Amino acid sequence: MKTAGIEREEVLLMLSELNDQLNMLESELHSSIEEYWNDWYGSQESRLEDCGKKLIALEESLRDLEKNNPLESRKQYSSSVPSIKLELGY
Repeated sequence: MKTAGIEREEVLLMLSELNDQLNMLESELHSSIEEYWNDWYGSQESRLEDCGKKLIALEESLRDLEKNNPLESRKQYSSSVPSIKLELGY
């Protein structure tokens, strides 16, 4: 009877240690995932900022081209874009 009580206490002690280890693992996983998410979010934000800067630069260069030669830039643009003929059918 005494050995069953000791075994039971040992099992409870082992389960308690396992629970502590699982809690610690959960905490570490949470902090790791949060750190990864923050890094990913920051990289996506910087990529969007870079795209925005490039878009602004392209718009400014297009405006400059149109200011310098409005007719020529329109002719070049219209000749570089193929025309599409659309038909409405039933």
